[in-house]
Amino acid sequence: MSEPPEWRVLAGIGVVLVLQSFLDGGPAGPWNDASFTRGLGALTGGILLYIAWYRWQFKRKGLIPYLHMWKDVRGAVPKLALAGAGFTIMARVMGTLSPIDIPDPMLMIVLLMGILLLLLSAYAWMVTGPLGDEEE
Repeated sequence: MSEPPEWRVLAGIGVVLVLQSFLDGGPAGPWNDASFTRGLGALTGGILLYIAWYRWQFKRKGLIPYLHMWKDVRGAVPKLALAGAGFTIMARVMGTLSPIDIPDPMLMIVLLMGILLLLLSAYAWMVTGPLGDEEE
């Protein structure tokens, strides 16, 4: 059996890039906007974290988590929905109630993660529920 792809390096770089969005300042980049540069770095970090998660979860290279690859799709739907709602609420709370000033790019990244998790859970629920094959 072949060895699973390496995911730790991608995860480490992704964490660093996402965490840098918590800091103010930084290079302005060619667009002369440090906030945009931080957001772009955080988005790149989020993509690397997703790829690392995919490699860790499925032990293969790729990007699309086809439902047939999950061990228990129906059991994962509530967990995905809860995680998506949690990230969405966390973005709202961080933006309004946080005692420290959190840069907007970080809030947008957290909100994006929440919305994507909600979308994945809705897709998995539709495919395994109302739109699923009755033969299975």
